[in-house]
Amino acid sequence: MALRKGEKVSEETKQEEREMSESREENKEAGKAEEGGAVKAEAQSEASAETREDGNAARDEWDDKRGDRRDDRGDDRWDVRRSDRRDDRREDRRDERRDDRRDDRRDDRREITYEIVDRIGIISERKGNWTREVNRVAWNGGEVKYDIRDWSPDHTKMGRGITLTDREMEKAVTFYLKFINDREKENLEKREYMNKMAV
Repeated sequence: MALRKGEKVSEETKQEEREMSESREENKEAGKAEEGGAVKAEAQSEASAETREDGNAARDEWDDKRGDRRDDRGDDRWDVRRSDRRDDRREDRRDERRDDRRDDRRDDRREITYEIVDRIGIISERKGNWTREVNRVAWNGGEVKYDIRDWSPDHTKMGRGITLTDREMEKAVTFYLKFINDREKENLEKREYMNKMAV
């Protein structure tokens, strides 16, 4: 009986030892799992730190680019403003020159002087008792020229016209007389031809 009891004891101890070893293995596995979890947690924290650093670096790079863009935009705006000012100055100068020319023309109109040297004849009468005349006129103290234009009755106002030198007037009269002679010749030839056809 004692041996059997010893045997029983040894079996119980063996069973206890087995249970203890199983619990140890479970503890080891749990420890390994904890270590693995810690390693995973560390890896995750490192990865999140890296992603944070990458995100911060990307954000810094983006901010730099945006700042560069802002600076470029500011430079472009400054260039646009500068070119606008330049264009405004050019337009101001152009307007000043235009105004000066207009004033000069007004002054020229005010300063026009004339002297009717010879009144040759009236070509036709216009509205308001104005007359189209051929005269010899000296404009602004210049040489005397033949002048064809409309005049008011008191000759204080005038319309647009044409001035001709002596040589130009001679040529104009020559061309006119030649034209008249040629036209008369054509008319005579037509009449003679018509008379022949009538006979």
